[in-house]
Amino acid sequence: MNIIELISSLDDDNRLNETLKLIEDIVVDRPVPLISKLQSLISFPEKIEDTNRFASLLSDMYSEKYIEPLVQVIIHAIPGETIWLGDYMYALGNCLDGLEEEYIPEESFVHLLGDWMLNTKGGEISWKSAIILASLKHPQCNTYYEQGALSKDLFHQSRIACLSGLVNELGMSKLDVYQKLLEDDEQKVRESAQSAIEWLEKDE
Repeated sequence: MNIIELISSLDDDNRLNETLKLIEDIVVDRPVPLISKLQSLISFPEKIEDTNRFASLLSDMYSEKYIEPLVQVIIHAIPGETIWLGDYMYALGNCLDGLEEEYIPEESFVHLLGDWMLNTKGGEISWKSAIILASLKHPQCNTYYEQGALSKDLFHQSRIACLSGLVNELGMSKLDVYQKLLEDDEQKVRESAQSAIEWLEKDE
């Protein structure tokens, strides 16, 4: 059944409730077997024709079960060569954002993301690495947060993600960094630094 047939079946009184039940099962109940099947498919990106759409599906049908397989596939990717890397990083960032507790990764994954953030010419992979790093809980992240926030070679959204990680993990102990960013060339970075300082001062 394609989407046109599905919509048409809603006009058929004999199939209406059956079709509604199918839609509800997928959208509302998110059945465990379906989530498990999506989880298993993550490990085979080469089978998936449109990984961009697949990443959006994983994000919309969120499950924390996707996180480990996404990480395990991403660590074997090569920036600039692995065509699905950006899509999978997008899905991972969204899945991490949906967690109630912070994700604690292996240290090697932190260093991999830190390297990609700082050494992939500030493009998409760098930006998505910063977003993922800001969602992790590991002491090794802090060095990358500070380097990323201060690096004028990075996209401003990458720098702001690093600033967010620094604020969440080290708070006012890095006031000197936030103050330095108040004089940054990038207006959005300056504004984010000012907001961070004001937010931290409120909590003191």
